[in-house]
Amino acid sequence: MPVYKLAGGERRTVPTGPAHDTLTVTNSAEAGQAHYRLSVDAPNARPHALGPGYTDSYDVTAFPSIDVHNTGTLALTVATTS
Repeated sequence: MPVYKLAGGERRTVPTGPAHDTLTVTNSAEAGQAHYRLSVDAPNARPHALGPGYTDSYDVTAFPSIDVHNTGTLALTVATTS
């Protein structure tokens, strides 16, 4: 399970696809909203907000990689699993 830490403002391309079919984004802060965008939401690249201690999960089997952009100031943890 590859795990990536994204600081505020950081952007990372995460390999996904058949080998890693689930992408999770976690806000492990004790307070505050984390904000991020995913390239698969293009062309609108809608923002996501994630409360403290919460995780969002996405089925990413159909995508070879996903660009995750931490648009807020809180750190996020991004992981892929199969």
